[in-house]
Amino acid sequence: MAVLFFGWDGMVGLNPKILPKRMPYIERGLMFAIHGIISHQTNTATGQQVFGSYSNKNAGGPGKPPNGAHFLIDEDASIYQTASILFCTNHVGPILPRCLSKYRAAGNGCSAQDLAAYKTMNKTQQSYWEKAKPLGQHFPSNDDSIGIEVVGLPHPYMPNPKEWEYESPSQPQLKALDWLVTQLLDTFRAYGHNFIEIFAHSEIAAKSRREGIDGADMLRAKGR
Repeated sequence: MAVLFFGWDGMVGLNPKILPKRMPYIERGLMFAIHGIISHQTNTATGQQVFGSYSNKNAGGPGKPPNGAHFLIDEDASIYQTASILFCTNHVGPILPRCLSKYRAAGNGCSAQDLAAYKTMNKTQQSYWEKAKPLGQHFPSNDDSIGIEVVGLPHPYMPNPKEWEYESPSQPQLKALDWLVTQLLDTFRAYGHNFIEIFAHSEIAAKSRREGIDGADMLRAKGR
C-alpha cells in the first residue's frame, strides 16, 4: 500500500509525480469527510487554459470565482494538484437523484415522497433533498468528494452541450489517473475514510454525456 504525504495545508508533499499548483480561487469551505472521487474532463485542449480560468477570480462573472477540481491531469499526463484536499471545490454542481439511476442501492428505489417532491423542485432543490439522505443513498457532492480533471475536448458535432460525447483520454492519461486514484484511496482509507465511491461527473450531475466515463469505467474495472 502506497500512502501519500499531505502537509498541514492539504497539499501533497515529497512526491515528484504530483506537481503543486494551488489555485485558491477555486477553494470553498472546509471538507470534513471524503466519500467520492469524481472523474471529469475539462472541455479544453490544454491544461494552461484551465489554469487561466482558475487564476481569474471573476471567471464565473463579476464577483463569481471559478469552479474547479482538486487535481488535473494534463495533455501530456502530468499530474497537478490545484486545490487543497482540506477544502471543497465546486466541481460537481447539483447532484441527480440516485434512486432514479442504475446506481441506486439495493432496495432503495425512489419513495412515493421522493417522486412527489421531485415534481415540485428545481435541480438545486433536488440536490439538497438528496444530500439529506443517508450515506450510500445519494451521490457524492461538492461537500464530500475529490474532483480530478483530465484535459480533453468533446466531439463538436452535437449542438447541445448536454449531448456532447467526450474524446477518450490517452493511454498515458488513463495510466496517470489510475496511479493517482490508487494513491489517494490508499491514503484516505489509511486515515479512516473507508466509504469512497468512484463516479464520472456525467453519472451524478446534469452534464455532457460521457464526461469522465472512460476514466471512471477504467477505475471501476480495476476494482478501485
